[in-house]
Amino acid sequence: MSAERPKEILAICDVVDRHFIFEVGPFGDFVIEETREKWLSSGRKVTAAHVLGYIQLLAAHILEAPKRENFLRNARESLFKGIKK
Repeated sequence: MSAERPKEILAICDVVDRHFIFEVGPFGDFVIEETREKWLSSGRKVTAAHVLGYIQLLAAHILEAPKRENFLRNARESLFKGIKK
């Protein structure tokens, strides 16, 4: 993914966020806000690898293994669909 696409990266993250909220419920908004702020503060995000890092940060907040695995699967699929566009 090129450096010219940070908006696309954030759009993919928005889709990832929806998957997270689906798995954890409404409190997910609070977790997303804190996690996204922490993630973005660590530097410029322009590659798929950066988004995978964001996905892992969110996944760490899902304690139930089946829900965490479902989130990881769906979030990664969204990421790779977004890259192919």
